[in-house]
Amino acid sequence: MLLPLVLPGIITGISMLNFFRVLGFNLSLETVILGHATALISIVVTQVYARLQRLNRRIEEASDDLGAKPWQTFLYVTLPNIKTALVGSGLVCFTLSFDEIPVTFFLTGRDNTLPMYIYSTLRKGITPEINAIGTIITVVSLALILASVLLLDNDSKKATGKS
Repeated sequence: MLLPLVLPGIITGISMLNFFRVLGFNLSLETVILGHATALISIVVTQVYARLQRLNRRIEEASDDLGAKPWQTFLYVTLPNIKTALVGSGLVCFTLSFDEIPVTFFLTGRDNTLPMYIYSTLRKGITPEINAIGTIITVVSLALILASVLLLDNDSKKATGKS
């Protein structure tokens, strides 16, 4: 499960290219999504596993004792407790996926992604278009960070009973 974390991106990209070719897949944005999901699932698994280790099992047992079905226990007890791990690992995966040029390079085919476009344009020099894209990415990143801080602050206030 942790192998994609320690393999260089170029090895992962070539391996996935060969794998998709053997299966007969045409290279497209779908193969990029599958490749990135495969390469980054270890981050989600490790983060959620760490959060599940800290989860108090008595809460789930209490839910079961009170007559909740397994899906209700998951939906109303487990999921809220691992929500921050899921959101955090999702944001980390998005950031790392944005930076995985080698995997994307081998799996895009004729399609193009924003990182690949930026990389190909930078070879000609920095243009106002690249500056604008960089600014938008920075603003969106800061907005996501601010939103996550506000959500976590609201959750902690609800948990402690403060308003």
